[in-house]
Amino acid sequence: MPSLLEIAGLTATGVLIVLPVVWAWRLALWYRRHSRVGPAAGTYRPSACVILSLRGADPSLRECLIGILNQDYPAYQVSIIVDNARDPAWVEVQKILADGYPSHVQVRVDVLRAPRETCSLKMSAILQAVEEMPDNIEIIATIDADVRPAPNWLGSLILPLEDGRIGVASGFRWFAPTDASWGTLVRYLWNAAALTQMYAFQIAWGGSLALHARVFRHPLTRQRWEQSFSEDTGTLGLVRQLGLELQFVPEVVVINVERTDLRSCCSFIRRQLFTVRFQHVLWRPWCMLNFGTVAALLGSIAFLATGLATQTWLWVSAAASLLGLYVLGLGGALVIAECCVRRIARRRGDSVPLLPSTWKLPVAGLLAQVVQVGCLLSALRLRHVVWRGITYEVEGPHRLRLLDYRPYAPSGAADRSIV
Repeated sequence: MPSLLEIAGLTATGVLIVLPVVWAWRLALWYRRHSRVGPAAGTYRPSACVILSLRGADPSLRECLIGILNQDYPAYQVSIIVDNARDPAWVEVQKILADGYPSHVQVRVDVLRAPRETCSLKMSAILQAVEEMPDNIEIIATIDADVRPAPNWLGSLILPLEDGRIGVASGFRWFAPTDASWGTLVRYLWNAAALTQMYAFQIAWGGSLALHARVFRHPLTRQRWEQSFSEDTGTLGLVRQLGLELQFVPEVVVINVERTDLRSCCSFIRRQLFTVRFQHVLWRPWCMLNFGTVAALLGSIAFLATGLATQTWLWVSAAASLLGLYVLGLGGALVIAECCVRRIARRRGDSVPLLPSTWKLPVAGLLAQVVQVGCLLSALRLRHVVWRGITYEVEGPHRLRLLDYRPYAPSGAADRSIV
């Protein structure tokens, strides 16, 4: 007969294993519902400005900017802030604009004139764009250079902001592997799992983010942004303080087909986890649940091994059931989410490559778990962040200091690394 302590341990293990499965199915069913009904129709078209901050010319910059300039939106502005006039992005932007763009789009290109020492260069660029935009702008939307926005991207993203209770709307990024390299597969599986936590903990994504004037013009927002690493992960705490809500928009899911190696994948994951730890209002419970799930998986394996060794078949069946639920539950939710994301993408004219058929996928899933734990441990003790060649010092909670600004000089994958 199992003791009360053993029963309590197995119950806690079960809860920590079931929770991520529940999150995964919530997200999958949410996407399934929206992929069937199609994008919501609406006539909400307030004055809007899309902000694109650039440091270096990403390979996808041309497609990104062409997509921004060709939105099926009646009239909007685009504010492009480039790191400096000698940045490769400056020349690329001028070439793209020289090819022409619709007359209903107003474009302003400027350099980052006064990088702040208390926030990232990206935040300095966004603050500069907000300070200099006309007073009639009601909505700002931020986008990353690796995003290829569909023509309905802006209109779909801002639609929830018509509701006075909603202050911020966010999309998601979905990686679509085009090869079977370890880095590409691990990033794909890690991101799919991370989206379930983004949905559960309301962690916004700056690659497709829209803010109403009741948020971005509030003094509290400026105060927060002047001490932020990014504009996205801290949004939940901000909108809560303003008595507003954050809402995700399934129609603006972004398909990313870029390849990566395992080293760059780890740097990417570490940076994502760092921003949550540094800025998100719920980072402590988020962190404990991540470590708790890993402990629960190891505990289930221990229960299984002990049960087999002692022929305690109750432990064997319970542990095997929990492990099976975790693997099959997450796998089933991933399949549904994958199909729904593809359906949404096809509906707006995007092509999504087929998943590579390889034995590496299940191994990559296990490797993604190991990478998650290692990167989370690293993110928790991180004191210096190097991103795009700029070093930032983490001085404390919500306290960041830019150590040494210098114009962008491409030097490979290290530009985006964290040490």
